[in-house]
Amino acid sequence: MSASGLLIHISTFVAIFALLALGLNIKFGYAGLLDFGHVAFFLVGAYVTALFVLPPPEEYPIQTFAFGLNMPWSVGLLAGTLAAALLGLLVALPAIRLRADYLAIALLGVSVILVRVVQTEGWLANGPDSLRGFDQPLRHLFPLPGEGLTAAIVFGGIVFVVWSVLLFFVAKLSILDARSTLGERSLQGLLAAVTLGVGYVAAARSRRSRTDSGLERGHLALARPRDYWPLFSAAFALGTAGAVGSIAGYHTWTLFGLLGTASIATWVVAGLEAREHYEEYTAREWLVGLAIALAFLATLVPARQFGEGHGDAVTATATVLTLGLIAALLSGLYLGYRRWETLPLEGSFLGVVGIATVWLLAIRYFVVSLPGSSLSGMRSTTVQNLLWLVNFGPVSYDLDYSRFFLVAVVATVAVVYVLMEATARSPFGRVLKSIREDEDVALALGKNTFSYKVQSMILGSAVAGLAGGYYAIFLRSLNYEMFQPIITFIVFLMVILGGKANNKGVILGAAMYWIFVRFTIEFADMFPPGVADRITILRNAIIGLLLIGILYYRPSGLWGEERFLSEVEGE
Repeated sequence: MSASGLLIHISTFVAIFALLALGLNIKFGYAGLLDFGHVAFFLVGAYVTALFVLPPPEEYPIQTFAFGLNMPWSVGLLAGTLAAALLGLLVALPAIRLRADYLAIALLGVSVILVRVVQTEGWLANGPDSLRGFDQPLRHLFPLPGEGLTAAIVFGGIVFVVWSVLLFFVAKLSILDARSTLGERSLQGLLAAVTLGVGYVAAARSRRSRTDSGLERGHLALARPRDYWPLFSAAFALGTAGAVGSIAGYHTWTLFGLLGTASIATWVVAGLEAREHYEEYTAREWLVGLAIALAFLATLVPARQFGEGHGDAVTATATVLTLGLIAALLSGLYLGYRRWETLPLEGSFLGVVGIATVWLLAIRYFVVSLPGSSLSGMRSTTVQNLLWLVNFGPVSYDLDYSRFFLVAVVATVAVVYVLMEATARSPFGRVLKSIREDEDVALALGKNTFSYKVQSMILGSAVAGLAGGYYAIFLRSLNYEMFQPIITFIVFLMVILGGKANNKGVILGAAMYWIFVRFTIEFADMFPPGVADRITILRNAIIGLLLIGILYYRPSGLWGEERFLSEVEGE
């Protein structure tokens, strides 16, 4: 079975919760506001968006809700975002002067009240029953490419967005500057091939322009507006080609040429990013990471092979053996951590564990998903996994709605990320950090700290409301139980895990959380039902231990806060 569908599903959850975590980061990471009621703005964004796009109530006699305006989804998302921002303003005005835990308790109370209002007031949003009956935007056009001008324009827009985001990351690669060795030139040639040449040229021009202006790698959000034009121009040219190809009827060639190639390019860019991130590690550390990943997979063999269908005694023995092997592996890793300085390895222990995680994810995606021993089946699955943006249907190839929705959410995360980076490095962001560190100092410098904290509350709440709108689109059904306070604490985990006041780290934290959730599901499936239920129940306990460990060993998070100096002209 292809793993590309699973990748799409998990990536969509990661993108939505990355938006939610970015909203919390502007409040907690930058301004230091302890908002335990962040889920309230998520709820408001979801329900307001859904109510705006629902048809009139009389069309759904089974449901009860206040109104259905039958508005476009763009209007619904805007309304949900503004409603969450307004709630943030109304909550902040009386409560923002509270400090630390008092503010947290007050905001937690607001979230609990809103959940109870949605649950009990049936006239508002169908009460304890699910609110449903709304369709997803542009659903009728899929699969694409399709017939008609509208379908062609939508497909061209998708190609434009995909290549814009892709070239955004290509332009960050330092390999674009390297021309010294044959290996580096080979990597440049590979990158040029998978970006269709035009993308490579555009990214190289964008990076050269930013380098000339003195910007360091990773500070793309600070680039001058004209530095983006090569990227957007190349993406627009490819999007136009996609629209023309769709109108002309060259659906297969257009799909594979523009989205299939983009799929392969994502893997190449991801590999080059990993290479640059771990550039201080040698081949020896990569082999050690591979050995750790293979050792972990080996511990799962008894449960996978003899977990069920072999009698109670065999199943129990396999379960105990697997758990024992995992305990032995963890003990070995801890011993390695304690003696790391004496080992002939470069870099840090955490870095090697990160390399092992990269290996493990690659093996899970490209190897574990291969079915049986059929050569044709293995080849087909590998192609589907590589070309993950293309849906391999039973009779044809196309772009299905789940992939379109992922592209839309990822594009939104990219825009919000750029805006958040620019905000963090602006005078507004610097004032928020000063308030977080010592509000009295900011007051002494003449800053209206109350106003700044209210503004951060509005901004973070608006982003949470936007995430809620996308959540409603994705699930097509809402229930009050989806918005319990535990959601807020999960998002706090994402922020702390990646590193507060670091937007890249927050996105990393969201990805790590959902990958961990998926891992525990697959891990539990290898055991008998009784053991599997206990493993699932222990998930939150393991997450709690993980959080304690991070706070103890890496209080700044895995990525940590980015520190930068601002040059101020004058005396």
